[in-house]
Amino acid sequence: MAMNIPVKDWSNQRVWIVGASSGIGAALAQQLLVKGAQVILSARRTELLQKVVAEMGGETLSAHIVPFDVFDAFAWQGAHQHIQEQLSVLDLLIFCAADYRVERTWEVDAASASRTLEINLGSVYKALSVVLPDMIEKGVGGIGQCGRLCWLAQCQCVWPQQSGFD
Repeated sequence: MAMNIPVKDWSNQRVWIVGASSGIGAALAQQLLVKGAQVILSARRTELLQKVVAEMGGETLSAHIVPFDVFDAFAWQGAHQHIQEQLSVLDLLIFCAADYRVERTWEVDAASASRTLEINLGSVYKALSVVLPDMIEKGVGGIGQCGRLCWLAQCQCVWPQQSGFD
């Protein structure tokens, strides 16, 4: 079975973008809406998701807003159930939710590091435990993750005054 097959036609693809209220997630949501995908935008703040959709003008018919907090395992279940009720099948889940705080190595804050790990990694496992069994059962769906490679650069001492978290 081929992996990472390029999508040539996004029309009617059902794509859930988690972390769609700003940055890469918002830009990706807007681009996929333009290409005809049905896009589910998720993040904590409803008003920011609404702003992303509003910026699209007339391209909003295929946009669905499902706000929730990635920290909350039960919220993942509720969001996924809502999406199943609205769209039945999910073609692609893309993680864009992330946390990054600039901190120097000698100013490491354990609570901040824990939050970064929970958002950037823990939330992915929460999602997989909810979404992956359904995708496997239905025989359809893909998963993607947007991320930064700053941690690699930091390990290579490109930014010697920052800790290794990203």
